[in-house]
Amino acid sequence: MTSPLSVIKVFFSCGANSMCDNYRYHSSGCIFFKRRLKYQLYFIKEFGNFDHGYSSKKYLKGKKFYKYVSIKNSPFVKNYYDTGMKETKQRHVGYVTLLGRPSAGKSSFINAVIDDKISIVSSIPQTTRRLIRGIHTNDMYQIIFQDVPGLHSSAHHWNQSINWVTKNALNDTDIILRVIDGSRAKGEEELIIDRIVSEAKVPVITIVTKSDLLSEKDKKRFPKEAIFVSNITHEGIDEVTKAVGEKLPTGPLLYPESDITDQDVYTRVSEIIREKVFQTTYEEVPHHTYVEVETMEDKGKLVKILAYIFCTSESQKKILVGNHGSKIKDIGTLARRDLQDLFEKKVYLELHVKVSENWQDRENITRKVLGKM
Repeated sequence: MTSPLSVIKVFFSCGANSMCDNYRYHSSGCIFFKRRLKYQLYFIKEFGNFDHGYSSKKYLKGKKFYKYVSIKNSPFVKNYYDTGMKETKQRHVGYVTLLGRPSAGKSSFINAVIDDKISIVSSIPQTTRRLIRGIHTNDMYQIIFQDVPGLHSSAHHWNQSINWVTKNALNDTDIILRVIDGSRAKGEEELIIDRIVSEAKVPVITIVTKSDLLSEKDKKRFPKEAIFVSNITHEGIDEVTKAVGEKLPTGPLLYPESDITDQDVYTRVSEIIREKVFQTTYEEVPHHTYVEVETMEDKGKLVKILAYIFCTSESQKKILVGNHGSKIKDIGTLARRDLQDLFEKKVYLELHVKVSENWQDRENITRKVLGKM
């Protein structure tokens, strides 16, 4: 059944202190959305009476508000709620945070489990910047995998802000999935992870990625309880989901069965474009960029998108634009292919490059880029 979250065309960034679920219903007929999850929501006529605004009554938490959408006169949503989210069958449900050093294969693992492109990937370390959720649901489990940036030891403000995203996710997880890169020797970041794991108050499951590159002799140097996985051959994927699912608490679904991620469409589009920046540029350039989607219009058979790639200097802008616009054209061509798969229709993508000096040191921008809302 189609989720209400996929059929309302209003964008909300709403208030609440908890991130334990993405939204909830109230007896008043309202849906309450949590602040730390941004949604692109789509509106259809079947919803009937439609209203939104801030509640100043008992829904106040501190100085933050729930934002609400009144839907009590909508039989479409009532039917969805009654048959979808209030099921009597209990499943193992919860959040699982992947913890590992940069380029350990965390994003690729989530994409393999979900069998869709949820998190962007590249050969360059530290591609992931923000919390990305991939939702795996079957008859027994609903596992919300949380892909977070790899921990690293740099003291720079920007890198510490990225570490904040990871540490914050660990405070709201049911299980830690420790991800070890089987193709590399132990690094300095592993010491940080060792400490976190030793202090963890939730179950920890260890997986070793890139098992297709390891011999049986190589595998003996890893913990005996580790599960070896390959994001290419899918070896060990089912074993991991079973091991994780069995350790999760039982309860009602937190997301509709059809959902595979909680990302809004603007985030997914900007991340796809940013991935192509990582795939086509080198050295410091991709790490000094971020993407903003300015406009997005559905023209029926065509989606028209205007987006900006921001960098920190004119020299980086010249690299991103390329000789006679060759580089920005390559980025656009690669991104358009993935966007057409996402929207399942043709996409017209207009890209521009702008300079935003020292944006990594500006709190208002870093909060937006890292999803720290």
